[in-house]
Formats: sequence, structure tokens, C-alpha cells
Amino acid sequence: MGASYSEKSGHNIVHLLSSLGKVAIHLNTGAAPRTTALVLKAAQANTRCTGCRFYRNEAAPQAASFGPPYGLLQGSLGALPAVPPLEGAHNITSGSVCQIAGTRDFFIAVAGHPEWIGSFTVWGQVPAHDMATTVAQLVARPYHELAGGMRGRRRLRFRWLPAACKQRDMLVTCCWPCAAELAAFK
Repeated sequence: MGASYSEKSGHNIVHLLSSLGKVAIHLNTGAAPRTTALVLKAAQANTRCTGCRFYRNEAAPQAASFGPPYGLLQGSLGALPAVPPLEGAHNITSGSVCQIAGTRDFFIAVAGHPEWIGSFTVWGQVPAHDMATTVAQLVARPYHELAGGMRGRRRLRFRWLPAACKQRDMLVTCCWPCAAELAAFK
């Protein structure tokens, strides 16, 4: 995965780049000003984004199910200069980009999650085209399942991307402006 930044028509857009393609994220600066400021700072730094990668992929759950699977593509933005705060209480829809509280980890929702409102900072939105192309390809990558408990609760199964996939397809570069970096990933 790579990251770059551009401003077009007054819209802040960050691009996550992988060998499978580009994912544009339209930043929601009004709903998450502190989180988007950290994301922009990392993307504008023009350095390799150490620790930035996707590591978990889960297809959208069956109709009328909250999961598992949970319908997300999860990753880490290890290059963020600080851990973002929890901001806002916004509805999570397909394409929402959400920060996991207290971490540098984020996810792109591939299904709506009204049950998660207020649990995550919604700091961006992926356009439908990128959801149907690059995100769909990333969610369809091979995975392996691991069972994990949550403090005495029932054991849950999580889908993780294999290490080889993480390293090859999900490496990150941050740059600003992004034209040269985008050309390198085409």
C-alpha cells in the first residue's frame, strides 16, 4: 500500500496505492479535523510510509447479519505522527474510512454498520468506483482464519491476509503532490 495526497477543486484526497491499484479517500475534514490533519501530514511527508499496510480482509456479511464476516478491509497507517483521537459519532456506510480508537489502525467498510455508530472516527469516504474495483480485489485476496477470544467472551474467527500478500501488495509510499508516485504504481 502506498499513500499520496492531492487537492482538486477544494477537495482533500488521499490515495492509498498497492500493486492492485489505487484507492482514493475523500477526507471528511469537518467530521474528523484532528484525524484528517494527521493523515494529511503523513501523506505530505514525501517519505516511505513505514508500517503502513493492509492486514485483514472480510467480505460483506450475508443480508441482515452484523457478521462475522464484518465487511471490512483493515490496515495500519504506521506513519501517522500521533495516534488520532476518537472524533464524532457518524454512521458507517459502505466506503466509510474509519479510525480504530487508540491506534494507528483503520478500516474501509465494505458494508454498512449502523450498530457501530460512535465507536470509530469516520474520517473519509472511498468513491463507489474504487470500492467496486481495487477494494473489491483486496477484500477477495486469499486469507487464513485465526480464532481469538475477547476477555472471556465467545471465541471469534478473524480473517487475516497472509504475510506474503501483505509485503508484496500492500507496501506504502507517502508523497505530495502525488502525480509521480501514482505513475510509478500504474
